[in-house]
Amino acid sequence: MIVLTATRIDVYGHFEFKIEGDGIDAAIITRDSIKAAKILFNLGVADPLQRVEHAREWGSVEIFPPHS
Repeated sequence: MIVLTATRIDVYGHFEFKIEGDGIDAAIITRDSIKAAKILFNLGVADPLQRVEHAREWGSVEIFPPHS
């Protein structure tokens, strides 16, 4: 499981993204939503941009690997 957390950092709508979970040695933190999506893509996550948007809206998203 991967956990993507989005924390609002100012009144202008900027966020800090934290990516943690399986296959990640240390938490990855970035303020760049595109970079966060690229990291998720490289981890094999489907629809990474949509997951980043969901995290912005909900604060945190749990991403489970697809069943084999």
